[in-house]
Amino acid sequence: MKKKIFILMSIMLFISCNNNNQKKQLRLSVNMHPTTLDNRKNGDVSSSLFLFMLFKGLTEFKQDGSVGMSLAKSYDLSEDKKTYTFHLRDTKWSDGKDVTAYDIEYSWKKILDPKFPSLCPHLIYSIVNAKKAAKGEVSLDAVGIKALNKKTLVVKLNTPTPYFLNITSFCIFFPIPKHIDEKYPNWENDIDKYVCNGPFKLKKIDYNKEIIVEKNPLYWDSDTISIDSIKVSIIDNENTTLQMFENGDLDWVGAYSSPLPVDGIPYILKKKEHSIGQIGGTTFCTFNIEKFPFNNKNIRKAFGLSINRKAIVENITQAKELIATRIIPPVLMNGKNILLYKDNNTKKAIEHLEKGLKEIGKTREDINITFTYGSNIIHKKLAETLQENWQKVLKINVKLEQL
Repeated sequence: MKKKIFILMSIMLFISCNNNNQKKQLRLSVNMHPTTLDNRKNGDVSSSLFLFMLFKGLTEFKQDGSVGMSLAKSYDLSEDKKTYTFHLRDTKWSDGKDVTAYDIEYSWKKILDPKFPSLCPHLIYSIVNAKKAAKGEVSLDAVGIKALNKKTLVVKLNTPTPYFLNITSFCIFFPIPKHIDEKYPNWENDIDKYVCNGPFKLKKIDYNKEIIVEKNPLYWDSDTISIDSIKVSIIDNENTTLQMFENGDLDWVGAYSSPLPVDGIPYILKKKEHSIGQIGGTTFCTFNIEKFPFNNKNIRKAFGLSINRKAIVENITQAKELIATRIIPPVLMNGKNILLYKDNNTKKAIEHLEKGLKEIGKTREDINITFTYGSNIIHKKLAETLQENWQKVLKINVKLEQL
């Protein structure tokens, strides 16, 4: 087996393998069982990983970062750039039924149904009346999504939306089989009734242990799929993940879905097989701006300006990440890393803190902060660093709580 290690900035490790056996299986891992295998309910990284294997949408991102056609073979855009007409190619669901424009209309409108447990209806708000429908102010029939026939879908937007084709490549926009959903509302929890249209289909689900998908022979572009199956192990410990890779039990580890132990990054960087690339990801803190003390913008600024990002990327993440003073990563800005303010600006941080305390009539002793963080090792290390940073610079006590 030949392995290649590919480290993406933000602590991502990618290993591709060439298996000379007749049956080619790619062995991956994720750190949590997917919360859903229904595109419309999706809102997490682990679920997205599987949904991109199992389904396809109108468009898809290509290897060079451009957006190309997938279920749609072409589209027309009106002169005012507010109406897309998609023309679908001939494709099949894994049960042999045709994938139609009616499936897409049904799926998208279901996401906007106020009674449906969708996490991301806002992604569709660029479509006419989508936001009003999600709030129950208009009927779903008033939404600008209409299948004219099996192969033609018309989408009307509120305003010209240059990124619309991009977001249709995201998995919540992938259709689900209308004929299955109407007959078996709980189909996503029954592997015998699970129908999809992507390059792979479900073969086995062992909760919190492993999920196996196998090549879908009815996928319209199946000739391009060289892997027979993908086995995904559910592993919630970063050290175990790396050890399994070292033992030859995994072919691909890393990314947000399968994080690596931060202490192992220097070791990984010394391996001759590794290479480094970028991803469109940013790590950031969020404040509850509706409650004291972060309902004051100067106190928020103080906490933001006092962070030593350079020390974090050099001593904790260690994968040559760029520091971020804005939410949009450079890879989405043609490589530009625009810094909106000075990193580790302790002088300004203290000035904003004192100004904010004066505005709200409080002292440092009145502020009690609880900072919550996730279960990965890197989350804990980041939280401890931020805690130390804020207490040292701002002289404010910060309590940590793992969720």
